[in-house]
Amino acid sequence: MQHDKALGFVELGKSYLDASRALQADLDQASLRLRFEHPVDLLFAHALELMLKGCILDDDPGRSVEDFGHNLARLYASVRRSKRGGPLIRASEKAVRNRWRDRLRGARDDLQSGLGLPIEAAKDFGVLSNAEIGSALDELDLRRQVYWASDRHSQGGSMFRYLVPGLYSRDKAMIFGLNDDVFRLSIFWGCEELHRAFVARWREQRQAGSPGYPGPSD
Repeated sequence: MQHDKALGFVELGKSYLDASRALQADLDQASLRLRFEHPVDLLFAHALELMLKGCILDDDPGRSVEDFGHNLARLYASVRRSKRGGPLIRASEKAVRNRWRDRLRGARDDLQSGLGLPIEAAKDFGVLSNAEIGSALDELDLRRQVYWASDRHSQGGSMFRYLVPGLYSRDKAMIFGLNDDVFRLSIFWGCEELHRAFVARWREQRQAGSPGYPGPSD
């Protein structure tokens, strides 16, 4: 029963994630037009915040997650160091990296096919090898996006919440014909994997009757 609250935080975070993706789809389809897209970024950031706080509670049900405020960088670092949350975060980082790798390679292959050139000749047109794409993945790292968001999601004078002067631009993966929003895709993929892994482990421990988890008949 102690871990029900942790699951609740993670599931609430998933609801924020689903809402952010729905708004993103409306923006992509031009069925929604916004003067400022801060509310969409806020939803992505808050989805991550809630899931991270769920991981904190899963490690220590008595912990006061309110002490973290909206500091994503501190939350992320704390979960990454924790016994139970650490493996989930590292798996999420790997999942994000793999998704970007597959996306870039797929777009690269489509471009190369369209050019009708072997890879050696295609390099003159900016087509990268697998090794070069692998090196570029560091720029798309989940942690990099978390720390970018943390400065804009903080409690005092948050750029996501208020009209705060300053630069506000998200990284874009503009390569091989792509025009991907790095922050939103990385956070979405990361949260998606974090939610999947957290819920799968919670169910396993519930079925096993582990202490602090409600049994199947509860």
